[in-house]
Amino acid sequence: MSKWKDKWFYYKVGSAFLILGGLFALYLYHMIAQTWVRELGYPFSYWMFQGQFFSFFTFQSNFIVGVWFLVAAIYHKQKNHLLDNQKLTLAVTSYISVTCFVYVVILFPGFFISHQTLTTEEWITGPYFHLLNPALMIAYSLTHVQAIKLSAKSYYSKYFFFYLIYPLLYILYLIFRIVLYRNVAILKDVPFYIVYPYFVVLNPDQDIAKVTVPETNDLIFIGVFLLVALILFAGFNLIYFFSFKKMTQRK
Repeated sequence: MSKWKDKWFYYKVGSAFLILGGLFALYLYHMIAQTWVRELGYPFSYWMFQGQFFSFFTFQSNFIVGVWFLVAAIYHKQKNHLLDNQKLTLAVTSYISVTCFVYVVILFPGFFISHQTLTTEEWITGPYFHLLNPALMIAYSLTHVQAIKLSAKSYYSKYFFFYLIYPLLYILYLIFRIVLYRNVAILKDVPFYIVYPYFVVLNPDQDIAKVTVPETNDLIFIGVFLLVALILFAGFNLIYFFSFKKMTQRK
C-alpha cells in the first residue's frame, strides 16, 4: 500500500505537526509577549527564559515524541533500524507516560492545593501537552506493538540502564540548577520557580512568585519528588515491557 493511502502515515504527520507546532507556538508566544511560563511579576529575561522553558520535562518529552513521529513519517513503510527498535518505542512511550501521570496525579491537583490560579493559557496548554500529546504516542504504541525477543532478565540487565540515562541526566540538570541558584549571589532575588519548575505543591500558603531561596524542608520535598519521579520512570517501563511482550505472545 502506498503511504499516501495509509491512514497511519497521516496520523504520524498530524501528530508531529500538533506536538512540534504546539511547542514552537508556545515558545514563540512567550518570547514575543516577554512572559514567563506562569507569570511571576519578575522582569522578563530572554536568556533566563531559555533555562526556564527547557527545564520542564513536559516540553522535553513532548519534543522527543514529536521528533519520533516526524522521523517515523519520513521513513513510513521503510526499514529503519532506529524506528524498528521496539526498545526505543518502549522508552519514548514510557517518558511521555510519566509526563501524563505526574500532571494528572501530582501537578494538576497541586495547583489547587497551593491555591494557584490557572490562567486561560494554562487551561489550554496543560491538557494539550500532558494529555492529548501523550495519548497520541500511547495509542500508536499500543496499536503497533512489535515482538520483543528479549527475556525480562536480558532486557533489564543489558538495556534498562540506557533507558534511565535520560531521566538521570534530567534530574542531575535540575539539581545543578538548584545548586547554582543557591550559590550565585546575583540570582538570590530570582523567583525559585524560574529555576525549578515543579514548585507548586510544597506549602499551600506560599506564593511561588515570592519564593526565592527554598527552605530545608522544601529541598527535602524536592529530593523525594525527584526520587518518586525516577521510580515512575522505572515503573512505567516495567509495565510497558511486560504489556508489549504479553500482547505479541497472543498474536
